[in-house]
Amino acid sequence: MNTQIIVAIGLAALAGILNGSFVTPKKYLWFLSDDKIWLYFYILTYVILPLSTLGWLTNGNLSILLQIPSKYAFLLIFSGLVFGIGMIAFALAFNYLGLGINFVINISIGTALTALSFLILKPYLIISSFEL
Repeated sequence: MNTQIIVAIGLAALAGILNGSFVTPKKYLWFLSDDKIWLYFYILTYVILPLSTLGWLTNGNLSILLQIPSKYAFLLIFSGLVFGIGMIAFALAFNYLGLGINFVINISIGTALTALSFLILKPYLIISSFEL
């Protein structure tokens, strides 16, 4: 078997393990309400860790964020808001669908829409492939 295929399968398995880690706080912090668990998790995952990583990679020079052109910053902020709304809906669906079916629906629709979105939105995209 090709080494690249083995590495790719290993990375996909690692990604699956790490992606499933978000349910760990809910299992071990049973004494906190669901709202607090998810709030703490999201603050740590989507604010503290990314800013810490950026600070580490830029030797503490977070002013690099101010150098992002405004149209890209808007796209990132808008995408983050849409993602956040999706995560709220995803978390609320756990009460009704459970973990397995919720993931199947979420991953399959997300993958299909992401794959098709470029074809549908190509004429309207802010970023052209020549700018990347």
